[in-house]
Amino acid sequence: MAKANLKAALARRLEERKSLLVDYLPPGNLSEERVHNRLINLHNAVGNAVRIHKLLQPYQLPTKEGRFDWSLGPNAARLREAYGADYALFFFVRDSYASAGRAAMVVALAIFGVGVPGGRQDGYVSLVDLRSGEIVWFNVVLGQGGDLRESGQTQESVKDLLADMPI
Repeated sequence: MAKANLKAALARRLEERKSLLVDYLPPGNLSEERVHNRLINLHNAVGNAVRIHKLLQPYQLPTKEGRFDWSLGPNAARLREAYGADYALFFFVRDSYASAGRAAMVVALAIFGVGVPGGRQDGYVSLVDLRSGEIVWFNVVLGQGGDLRESGQTQESVKDLLADMPI
């Protein structure tokens, strides 16, 4: 349900920006599928590195000081060739939920000053120029709320993630 809600929320937000969401479908041949999988895995690694080294003060890299300089490299053009797209929007969201019993425990323990985490949402999104492979925009969401199984909450999460996207 969360995947369907995310897809619908993304399509809606991009449509508002006069952009078209094209679903990723693996290519028909194994060789090209391996290239795509490597790009997706590379983005996961680079996205996590950006999140850590750009956004967390103690981990900022001195070689990146004052500039946003992250890339997937020239193989990103393979996605451009496959889809005829100028940009790829890579999206990662992890959502955990608190059951009703856990939510009650969180409230009860909070009365005694004990903090117990409930649900959590963690995600990032990046816009990659498929001509160069450069990550041209990146955003993160970290929060306590937002159940992606609920359409309205998913819309809010996606709105936050795409808030200042340049397209």
